[in-house]
Amino acid sequence: MDRQIDVIIIGGGLAGLTSAIHLSKAGKAVLLIEKNAYPHHKVCGEYLSKEVLPYLQWLDADPYILNPVEISTLQVSTARGRSCNIKLPLGGRRISK
Repeated sequence: MDRQIDVIIIGGGLAGLTSAIHLSKAGKAVLLIEKNAYPHHKVCGEYLSKEVLPYLQWLDADPYILNPVEISTLQVSTARGRSCNIKLPLGGRRISK
């Protein structure tokens, strides 16, 4: 069976996955190639700002189905144990992968 591929994306990181979704929604046949298995833990990907929620919902990737935890403050600490708390104006959600 022959399959028409319009776009090949190398890399399934945030940019690759988002590009694949956009192109697919535009009717393009997309082949996404990623060398690693999914899912995999990545600390930097666990915080979602509330300002990106409408965009994620448009992508049909609504994080609310994962019951995210509300985050309203950021704590910064030093190696010596000193810390300060900062109120996040928009807040966000934490989703553990």
